Amino acid sequence: MLRIIFLIGWAVVIFIFTCVDSIETLMEMKSIQFNWTTEPMVEEMLEPLPADLSNDFLLRKAGHALVFFILTLALYLVLPSPFLNFLYALVYAAATETLQLFFMRDGRFFDLGFDSLGIFAAVLLIVLGRRFLKINNETKIDT
Repeated sequence: MLRIIFLIGWAVVIFIFTCVDSIETLMEMKSIQFNWTTEPMVEEMLEPLPADLSNDFLLRKAGHALVFFILTLALYLVLPSPFLNFLYALVYAAATETLQLFFMRDGRFFDLGFDSLGIFAAVLLIVLGRRFLKINNETKIDT
């Protein structure tokens, strides 16, 4: 039960950070504000990576990867299927990027790529970890 609560809580945290008007205002003033639009700028999804990749930009993108890495691990604690974990996390990442447009934020396909890096890293860790544990368990049984 605690695993499900953690998973839902983490998904809510991602949702809040996705849709809040300003992450800076949230962090500094502890104020959550949302702005909704019925006419999102969908073409913004297609904008490319900026030419100048500042440290702040790269730190934010590393945050994207880390957040979805944790989400994927939390999914695994509830549903031990690496393929389904990858699929569900990717769908949630795509949904959050799309939702950002309705909350007057920047939703970008390249952000989905950074989210996917975290998802893929978590699934890789899960698969390799399971394989390692299986090899160790077989070795212990044989000895």
